[in-house]
Amino acid sequence: MSIRHTPSKPKTRAPLALRILLGLLALLIVCAGFFSLWNAHAVKSYNQASTSLTDNLKAARQPQIDVDKLAHAQQQVDTLFYEAQQGSFVLLPTVRQHIAHNAEISQAFTQALIQEQSKTQPHTNSKQLSEQHSTEKKDQDSQGLTPEQRQQVEDLLKRNQDLQNANPQPSNAPSKSSSNKQTKPW
Repeated sequence: MSIRHTPSKPKTRAPLALRILLGLLALLIVCAGFFSLWNAHAVKSYNQASTSLTDNLKAARQPQIDVDKLAHAQQQVDTLFYEAQQGSFVLLPTVRQHIAHNAEISQAFTQALIQEQSKTQPHTNSKQLSEQHSTEKKDQDSQGLTPEQRQQVEDLLKRNQDLQNANPQPSNAPSKSSSNKQTKPW
């Protein structure tokens, strides 16, 4: 009995129409993933901006507020809303509407802060500015170094520079302190 080897047929590929359909399906899945990731990123930015907006609104209700700092923080919130609105044609309609609504509130609040800021700044007179300058100068002096400390820092810097400039000659004899240790580069 002899065993015949029949030539095996190569495996046939799927028909062309099926391959095209599978390619289009894969493309559709990739697009859906992109769409989902874009929306997730926008929702993350929206949540972060909304939280900051809420915090800024709460801070504005306090009697003693720094309008300059609050206006600066609010401008950062506006930037977050702007980032969340990027590519709005890809966003889901509800996400787009919520972002737009809170962005309008944020911009109105920012404008109110800027108006408040402009009202308070012209009222400062030169005496208040000079008092503020002298207070800042005292704060800088208390936080700065004394002349003695400056001299110590300069001396340390000179010694360090001298040590770096000195190039010790390598010796063939091992030193006593490193007889059992290797010199490490750090």
